[in-house]
Amino acid sequence: MPFISCPKETGMLQAEIKTRRTRDANNQGHLEMAKRNSRLARNLNHAGLGIGIAIFVLWIIFVLFLSAK
Repeated sequence: MPFISCPKETGMLQAEIKTRRTRDANNQGHLEMAKRNSRLARNLNHAGLGIGIAIFVLWIIFVLFLSAK
């Protein structure tokens, strides 16, 4: 869902890369690296979702404000 609701410039592409690195680290048995990449990917996804929601809410407020005039 965060990937759909937010532009790639907010780190969603980086989150996808970290997710793939997490999978690769798990497959190779590097558990600490996998945990670190997983945490970072989760944080980037949460940040992207938050930014996407904020932009959406601001857009709705802007549209409602313009239609009230």
